[in-house]
Amino acid sequence: MTQTPSLLYLLAFSLLATCIWALRRPNDREPVRVLMMLLTVPALVGYLLILEDDAGLLKFDRHLYLIDRALLGTSPAFFLTRLLSTPVRVALSVIYRATGPMIILWYILARLQRVPGFGVAVTVNFILGSLLYLVVPASGPAFAFPDFRVALPNVTPSLMVVTAPPNAIPSLHMSTAILTLLFAGRRATLRVAAGVFVTGTAVATLIGEHYVIDLIVAVPFAFFVARLATKRYAEAFINFAVVLAWLWSIRLATPALIEHPAWLWICAIATLLIPCVWGGLQRKATREIDWPVAAEEAP
Repeated sequence: MTQTPSLLYLLAFSLLATCIWALRRPNDREPVRVLMMLLTVPALVGYLLILEDDAGLLKFDRHLYLIDRALLGTSPAFFLTRLLSTPVRVALSVIYRATGPMIILWYILARLQRVPGFGVAVTVNFILGSLLYLVVPASGPAFAFPDFRVALPNVTPSLMVVTAPPNAIPSLHMSTAILTLLFAGRRATLRVAAGVFVTGTAVATLIGEHYVIDLIVAVPFAFFVARLATKRYAEAFINFAVVLAWLWSIRLATPALIEHPAWLWICAIATLLIPCVWGGLQRKATREIDWPVAAEEAP
């Protein structure tokens, strides 16, 4: 979620497009809702990140790197950039910076399909996600390890000073991409497009901005905000409990986690499966199909 000039340009373009939409359809309330979301949510999230940065919090980047290393041998950011060609990196950069326009596009598509809750889910995603950065403050490989492209750090799970705001775990870029899949509706083309966006975002986040564990925790967090927005509170509670369990385990017990990589693997796989299994069982119990759509179309 690093604020860059490119993201500001995309936000300005999105605001302009929404204003034009509102002028062309003066009796439609949807452009006004989108405009309010664009004006308030980024400003509030940016303000929260500034406050968190000014607080001078020590960062847990070494902890997250060591967890990645226990899972995969290293963190992908430390080698993935060297493996990708320049055109691929440029394409991934475009996907990474397309979050704002995708939110607007998906909001419109969700409304057209009568799939409610996307706007609420996105709002909770960014605001609550920014607050969760206070539990495990971390900034990402590119900020914590300036030589991440050429050298692997030899570190212990200790706190460190990083001159960048906490914006790593959970990855809000990843959780937002997952929300596009959960709110894709019934159309196969939109699900495929959302799947491509999720895949591209996952790779894009791992070339310097995030650790793998950030993406893993983003999965239950995305399901939490989606289920909360669609008033499926039992599923929301389970997923949020998983998110908090990871954050507090990293904060309080990283040495124990990295000393038992087998259990770390089991926990990571379970984290990815719990939203699927729980959601599937809930749908089966109520004779609903078409999971993982976040809400059925209104009659």
